[in-house]
Amino acid sequence: MLELIALWESDWWGGLPPDHRWVVGIGIAAFAIQFLSYQGRTGTRILAYLSIAGILWVVHFGLLGHWVSGVVLGVSVVRNVIAVLGARLIWVGLVGSLAVVPIVVEALTVGGSLISFLAMMGGLCGTVGAVLHRQTTLARAGLAMSSVVWLVHHAMIGSWPGVLNTLTMIGSNAIGWWRHRQHRELVANSVGR
Repeated sequence: MLELIALWESDWWGGLPPDHRWVVGIGIAAFAIQFLSYQGRTGTRILAYLSIAGILWVVHFGLLGHWVSGVVLGVSVVRNVIAVLGARLIWVGLVGSLAVVPIVVEALTVGGSLISFLAMMGGLCGTVGAVLHRQTTLARAGLAMSSVVWLVHHAMIGSWPGVLNTLTMIGSNAIGWWRHRQHRELVANSVGR
């Protein structure tokens, strides 16, 4: 235990102030839980893990001072919880579209920013991917666009756990896309025989 405390107080964190170490720690925990979601076998379990990770991401971005990003991710958490509870897909789409509200509020009160715009676009592309889940190619395209936008967002605000998480999601999405394509080709070849 003393070794963990010494590591926490060491310069391993790259000289981050102690307050920022907690922010990074929360991001690492969110990444770990989200990574566990990739191991889920059912959609409900995956969405449950993503919801828990999403709550931690909301806290992470809020503590970094990017409340709009946190609120957009909070809307995604609500969308996931609704989907876990088995609500009809139209409600998932409606809740997902609420991601625009914090951006409009910020634009009217303190002036919009590129960071907020990226958060909004990442949230909207992710919602499109979630709503179109039965149309696999379109869903993956929406999720891929969402991942690229969030990657730029995370890099701009200095959230390296967010960058690591998004790179992992992009890799997972690419593997899934490739496997889906291989399966389609296999089915097409077996039907043609």
